[in-house]
Amino acid sequence: MTASTHSPGDSALARKLARALAGEVRFDAFTRGLYSTDASHYQIEPLGVVFPRSTTDVEAVMEIARTEGVPVLPRGGGTSQCGQTIGRAVVVDTSRWLTGVGEVGRTESGGHEVEVEPGVVLDQLNARLKSSGLWFPVDPSTSSRATLGGMAGNNSAGTRSLRYGMMVDNVSALEVVLADGRRLWLGNGALSAHSFPAEVHALRALFAQEADEIARRTPRVLRNVAGYALDRLHPDRENIAQLLVGSEGTLAFFTRLRLALAPLPTRRVVGVCHFPGLLEALDTVQHMVALGPTAVELVDRTVLQLASERPDYREVLRRFVRGAPGALLLVEFAAESSTADLGRRLDDLAALLGDLGYPDAVVRVEDGGAQAELWSVRQGGLSIVMSMAGPRRPVSFIEDCAVPLEHLAEYARRVDEIFARHGVDGTWYAHASVGCLHVRPALNLKDPEDVARVRTIADAVHVVVRDLGGTHSGEHGDGIVRSEFLKTMLGDRLVRAYDEVKRTFDPHGLLNPGKIVDPPRMDDRSLFRFHPGYAGRALPVVLDWSATGGLLGAVERCDNNGTCRKSNPGVMCPSFRVTQDEWHSTRGRANALRLALTGQLGNGTDGLDSPEMAEALSLCVSCKACKRECPTSVDMARIKLEWQHRQNQLHGVPLREQALAALPRVAPLVSRVASLANLGANGPFGGALGLARKRTLPRWAKRPWRDDELTLAGSPEAVLFVDTFTRWLEPENARAAARVLAAGGWSAMSAAAPKRGRPLCCGRTYLSAGMLDEARAEARRTVEALAPLAERGVAIVGVEPSCLYTLKDEVPDLVPTPAARAVASRAVLLEELLDRAWGEGRELPLASQGGPTAIHVHGHCHQKAAGGAAATLRMLGRIPGAKVTAIESSCCGMAGSFGYHREHYDVSIAMGELSLFPAVRSAAENATIVADGTSCRAQIMDGTGRRAVHAAMVLHGAVGPGGRP
Repeated sequence: MTASTHSPGDSALARKLARALAGEVRFDAFTRGLYSTDASHYQIEPLGVVFPRSTTDVEAVMEIARTEGVPVLPRGGGTSQCGQTIGRAVVVDTSRWLTGVGEVGRTESGGHEVEVEPGVVLDQLNARLKSSGLWFPVDPSTSSRATLGGMAGNNSAGTRSLRYGMMVDNVSALEVVLADGRRLWLGNGALSAHSFPAEVHALRALFAQEADEIARRTPRVLRNVAGYALDRLHPDRENIAQLLVGSEGTLAFFTRLRLALAPLPTRRVVGVCHFPGLLEALDTVQHMVALGPTAVELVDRTVLQLASERPDYREVLRRFVRGAPGALLLVEFAAESSTADLGRRLDDLAALLGDLGYPDAVVRVEDGGAQAELWSVRQGGLSIVMSMAGPRRPVSFIEDCAVPLEHLAEYARRVDEIFARHGVDGTWYAHASVGCLHVRPALNLKDPEDVARVRTIADAVHVVVRDLGGTHSGEHGDGIVRSEFLKTMLGDRLVRAYDEVKRTFDPHGLLNPGKIVDPPRMDDRSLFRFHPGYAGRALPVVLDWSATGGLLGAVERCDNNGTCRKSNPGVMCPSFRVTQDEWHSTRGRANALRLALTGQLGNGTDGLDSPEMAEALSLCVSCKACKRECPTSVDMARIKLEWQHRQNQLHGVPLREQALAALPRVAPLVSRVASLANLGANGPFGGALGLARKRTLPRWAKRPWRDDELTLAGSPEAVLFVDTFTRWLEPENARAAARVLAAGGWSAMSAAAPKRGRPLCCGRTYLSAGMLDEARAEARRTVEALAPLAERGVAIVGVEPSCLYTLKDEVPDLVPTPAARAVASRAVLLEELLDRAWGEGRELPLASQGGPTAIHVHGHCHQKAAGGAAATLRMLGRIPGAKVTAIESSCCGMAGSFGYHREHYDVSIAMGELSLFPAVRSAAENATIVADGTSCRAQIMDGTGRRAVHAAMVLHGAVGPGGRP
């Protein structure tokens, strides 16, 4: 194998690539740092990163790599768990621009197929195929960000592989660029024998020589991705493309994939099967598969317990889980015909379990929406597992072992015994139907003793796997973590055969070296993210980071699973969705901060205070979606506050940020001259501050809210916390909220400052500017005013989500006192209060507004992050005649003052165009658009010309009588 003489950041190599490519070439330290990790626990700095715009660019990269002796590493979403997509090479990221999708075609056998480029994300492909009644059925849990090229390179599988197989079963042909520069199609319908004659002859000879060994040593299990797929060279099924599937970028660069499609099931049902323990559940799987399910997925006791602690899963478990089972099996049946009797399949399942000694063990789930909620618990398995507290975190290195179904329970028992001997805990979940269980022991990879346990546990588990006729590599590939064990698991002859395949395709070892063939030791700590000498710098902080072990611990929570790169509805991560740039993903920011805090991006804190870090964090809109949607709950909005505060301390607060942050303190004065302020709102003053001239600035109310508008002689049930924006700019929302509370019989008063002082403020504007000292001052005076009420159990009701959730989220960090925690515990949005009361029998008197009313609701990011958006939908849905639809949208793009900034205007509008603006434009003219966030309403008006209203206004209209507040 040829060793490269080039070093990371080689400027001559970067210039040569840049001259040859239409795409982008980045060899800077910052980008190299972001691409030095994937979802494994390894870290290797690449030479540089290339973003090709076309297959021609890929050919140019391969040509230069060959002449310069430079390794090349294809990469998609970077979600591999075994280190496949990192290495000392030129990393070629296909996910940004190689995203073309061809037309659906027919195969000779009457089926359907489609050609795609390697950077296409699976969910995006299936969304496009849905209208044709087809889908690509390999469905890993990372489908929202997994690219088809990466899935083929990894030979991915998914929940329903029992029915549909793995990638190798669904890729019929590949267009590839070989290490020698040839570009050709391989596989069904391709001219592989003509374009690739010497190599085909060598591969056929190799198979003939090793056929008996291949048959003898290949594990007879339903999942196996160990090594190269030599069985695909059998004369009865020869397909060179399928040999390449699972080769992890070591044999060829995939530039197009021809995929077999399947009819989209029209109906599905799920049986939630309850068992007293893990072993009992696993022992029944071998019997269940005889019923013909599409999936049988395991959820163990630990996952159930951890899930019950998370509000987004707690309600799902309450509805579908009886008692406290030791394990669940989720058994799905599907049909492509609407007339299929799937209910009978559930009857058969219940009867089978009864015969096995588990009567009345099945909860039937036949509604599609309910099934989606249920599957979210299973698909969130990684999220749930990674929420374990403490320095020991679940580590992926034995989680892909697969064994024959009849040995599944024995495998689990023996592995649990290994964990017990080594004093570690483990979690179990995933693909019981094919004998591939994701089990992760909890270890601290900063602790040398736990690092030593990695090999010891792996060796012991592999002995069990061999005894039971299984494989150590059942789904996520070999990479760095498993390639070393190919020899002990499969024998010297097969490993020599793999070497021969590698030399046939890549004689100089330029394609992703060190994977499958000639791997490093899997426990070489110099390759670990937490390598020897890894240490953070102690920096002064303002917020309390004790729960995560410090600020560094907070960014280290990112395990690079890539959920922030997802393409499906949800909030996270709006900036990445617009730019498709790793710099602007939560993962990218967390990696950059981790590297900077540990001195790996320059000397000392150079990386932390660099222009590159400022660029990476500049588009973080602090939507808080990552806190909820990230599997490891990386709270980038909170981390950014600390970074902004540091920059303010070093460089001072920019004038624009000072002016915008000071709104709570200057508003009482400006409001006195509201008419003049409104006349000059879009004048030269805004431009001088760096505000976008295309924006319509908020207008000051002629009659702002006064706290004496809502008073009470006795003790209140609720206090209305009227925030700065509502008070001075849109007081009609506060008045509507007050009248809704009155209609519901609530005794309420306005939250007022003591001694008629300046109105209370949560500190949100100061937080947005990173002015944490000023934010703490505002928070402290608000807590002092509200704590006596909160401690008496009085509800603190807000109407502006960003401000109300500041009371619940940031204020207890700024003011870490029992009083602040009491305020946070009683703070609630208006709709949440009403919804909770409705559930307790205290119903609001809502009346029809004269016929069906279409209401489209855009939830504020902080509402969604806190799980509060559903309450708004439920309350509006209780209005007689109302037809309420949630707009599936990410952040609106305004994000407080972000969208008003001149330099952020284009990105802000692009965020709105992702989903929100099209949904609003498509709504009927007489439909009502609801958005609780003041910035959301402004963005909708600027982006679509339509007026959105607060839910309080709609509810007020429904409780009548009376005109507009």
